[in-house]
Amino acid sequence: MIRVILFLLKSIVGLLASIGLLLVVVVLVGVFAWREAAETFDERMGLQTAEQALPDAMMLELDLSPGVVERREGGFSTAAFGGPWQLSDLIAAIEDAGQDPNVEGLLLRLGAGELNIAQVQELRDALIAFRSEEKVAFGFAESFGEAGNGTLHYYLATALDEIWLQPSGGLDLTGFLLEQPYLREALAELGITGRFGQREEYKGAADPLTRDAMSPAVRSNLNRLLVSWRDQLAEAIADHRGISVNEARRLIDGGPYLPAQALDAGLIDRLAYLDEIRALAETHVERVSFQRYLSQREQPEPDPDAPTIAVIYGLGPVVLGQGDSSPFAGADMLSGRIVEALTAAAEDPEVEAVVLRVDSPGGSYAASDAIWRAVAQVRDGGKPVVISMASLAASGGYFVAAGADRIVALPGTITGSIGVVSGKFVLADLWEDLEINWDGVQAGNNAAYWSSTRNFTPEQWQKLQTGLSAVYEDFLETVAEGRGLEVTAVQEIAGGRVFTGADALENGLVDALGGLNVAVSAAKDVAGIAPDSDVQLVEFPQEPRFQRFLRDLAGLRTDAATLVQLAEVVNRLEPVLRMMGAFEAQGPQMRVAPALEQ
Repeated sequence: MIRVILFLLKSIVGLLASIGLLLVVVVLVGVFAWREAAETFDERMGLQTAEQALPDAMMLELDLSPGVVERREGGFSTAAFGGPWQLSDLIAAIEDAGQDPNVEGLLLRLGAGELNIAQVQELRDALIAFRSEEKVAFGFAESFGEAGNGTLHYYLATALDEIWLQPSGGLDLTGFLLEQPYLREALAELGITGRFGQREEYKGAADPLTRDAMSPAVRSNLNRLLVSWRDQLAEAIADHRGISVNEARRLIDGGPYLPAQALDAGLIDRLAYLDEIRALAETHVERVSFQRYLSQREQPEPDPDAPTIAVIYGLGPVVLGQGDSSPFAGADMLSGRIVEALTAAAEDPEVEAVVLRVDSPGGSYAASDAIWRAVAQVRDGGKPVVISMASLAASGGYFVAAGADRIVALPGTITGSIGVVSGKFVLADLWEDLEINWDGVQAGNNAAYWSSTRNFTPEQWQKLQTGLSAVYEDFLETVAEGRGLEVTAVQEIAGGRVFTGADALENGLVDALGGLNVAVSAAKDVAGIAPDSDVQLVEFPQEPRFQRFLRDLAGLRTDAATLVQLAEVVNRLEPVLRMMGAFEAQGPQMRVAPALEQ
């Protein structure tokens, strides 16, 4: 087996060298070095190393300081690179731990790491379900707020049995704030003018570039968004601490708190250090890092006869293009890639339903429409589509969702923003101040329509307004058709307004509240699959074999099945390796495709 692995690694080095991607090899070397360091760290911290079997009784320790993301680019293991946790990994492992008789509890380290409110809510649901299996869960923070958003980390802590705080820490329970700079005057000083149109008054995306302050319409809309978030937080505190919602609001308004003040207010349960809570846990069970449990826990083999539900991730700005499936690809919601995935799921006879997970601020109208069309075609083929909204599904992110069978959002999801904005920057005064003179020729009256060197003519400005109105009307009609509403009813909640998921449920823009698991349950319901039936969740587009191999190496999987996969990869690389002579003779080549930009 060692010879197989050595041969494989040698082959990969040769292949990657021939195509100019030796960076991958450097990364893999870093993976192994990092894992060595991680295991040494675990030993020093009193945690078991990866070579040891999981104990019969254990307390898991989950440190959230790396932060949480919806998806890691390329799908590589957190253990390999020390990067942020992938939300789906955490949810799945917490669910497994809840069913694992060897796991007695969880110690959650809070206070540091990036989180958003929707992630907090999805994790809270998983932790509450974990505790319902007669498990205990404790939270510890050196400080709530010094190295992360104290309000959100405390919100997550309300899912736990007890909250411990270091005596020198603090509790920054202060509520929510949205603020942004308005740049019109500064841009004007530089000779830059923003020429943007919008539909309608609540669509404030371009306001920071064209105004000196927040408009009354946008202010009222965003204030409602924050009040909804505040109320969700207050309800969680009230439920956890056994107080009224009004009292919880008063406590939020009274923050931040010194440690003793937080204890006196009943917001935390104990002032102690990390070693004290660890020592308490270790008097009963062994402590195991959550990362190790994530990689070593036993997972039942999926039933090959179980129904299949396709899961597709649409993350980032909606843009036109096919993109790239390499493990180093960026995070955009590429229309070509999503359409291809939806088409593949529709054509796969094993797939009975599709869940499209959306985390997007919107983007290209054409790209959003292409994805909307693909969703409609999946449904026309007899397979239901359910949308699972993550932290953000607004504007084009809502457009792609509007035609689905059902839409599921977290209470704190930002959604809606049914509106449109477009325009350009005009730099004519900047070039004049710099004494730079632009000159050229054109064929076509409007060839300079998108040029930044000149303003729109009155006729061109009218064309822009006509285009904005056409797109906005189509958006309204698309939502009305998908949601079974009259266009006039959609107009009352459109105009660019944004909503929390909780408010969107009230006005008919979403059907249910919850995370990915709730969306899967909805997909089973629409597809006629029994609620208690197991299903196979298969991600589309399916992960390329080589990328999966790299991810498995990053996780240091060394079981027999992986070695068989290594041998298979060697066999599949053979035809490529036979052609390497031609690559070496020609040398590395690079071609940059022409691009069209507005």
